[in-house]
Amino acid sequence: MNSPSSQQLWIYITESDTHHGRSTAMQIIEALREAGCPGATVLRGVAGYGSHHVLHSELVFEVASHLPLVITLIDRAERIAALLPTLRGLVQDGMITITPVEVVHVRHRERDPFPRHLMVGDVMSRTVVSVFPDDSLSTIVSLLIERRLRALPVIDSQRRVVGISPMAICSTGAARACRCAYNAAYRSRCTSPQKMQQRIRKPPLI
Repeated sequence: MNSPSSQQLWIYITESDTHHGRSTAMQIIEALREAGCPGATVLRGVAGYGSHHVLHSELVFEVASHLPLVITLIDRAERIAALLPTLRGLVQDGMITITPVEVVHVRHRERDPFPRHLMVGDVMSRTVVSVFPDDSLSTIVSLLIERRLRALPVIDSQRRVVGISPMAICSTGAARACRCAYNAAYRSRCTSPQKMQQRIRKPPLI
């Protein structure tokens, strides 16, 4: 942002203002964001009056809130100039002003939901349950229910991962029976191997 060409935009409206049935303030904020403005703030006044000299205050009960709102932002002069036609169309009862500003410092913190020092190895599970390609579906279902898992890695004789076994990809009749048994047992938190085997032995409903 170049300081000499920066401006501060001020938009004065009221909280009850609407445009085509929607809040004028929200439409202005949406227009500013779509235009790529770096940020905008909506300030809500506790009291005030406008050109009609009618006093509005949050200390006095009103059916509709007519408290003053001020929307302000700082951006490049050319972007603000390009936005003015849109803003004039939205502000049916209010005022728009522009003042030159000198930006002397701007700093943005990086948004990272996780600490940078945290690695995958710090949070991964070291007790890995896996199956082999020639294991039966009953074995897979038993492990899924007992460990309350959604999928299992499939490894070969060299203990290399060759695939993953989500129940959703099963398509045979026996596999559908296992999948139904797994879903029913998982929903009911049934961890008893005997009950689980009884569910698996039931013929599938195709």
